[in-house]
Amino acid sequence: MDYTNTPDVPPDSESVHAPEGKSPAEILPHPTSQSTFDLLEPPKEEVASSNQEMESYYNRKHDAKWRHFAIGQSVLVKDYHGNCVSWRLGRSTCRFENVICVVGVGSET
Repeated sequence: MDYTNTPDVPPDSESVHAPEGKSPAEILPHPTSQSTFDLLEPPKEEVASSNQEMESYYNRKHDAKWRHFAIGQSVLVKDYHGNCVSWRLGRSTCRFENVICVVGVGSET
């Protein structure tokens, strides 16, 4: 494939196939092919994956905020006991991954 990246200019005359000393790959209207010289350039920034883009869009649209709870920090917990819903004071006791936090309420704190 390197021949397409090499200019097609005979030593004594002008080439009919590659005007202005351009390679056959440079003349064609499609994107340029990659050569070994392209590896000398630094890599381009990675494009965010579609999942990251969707997550970013969702967070902007729904005004989601990152919340970080330290172990031992006081937090309010929604208590669904019976048919009534109330808020109770608790203390975070343990953390799993990025979003799951174990909270002790009442005598567990």
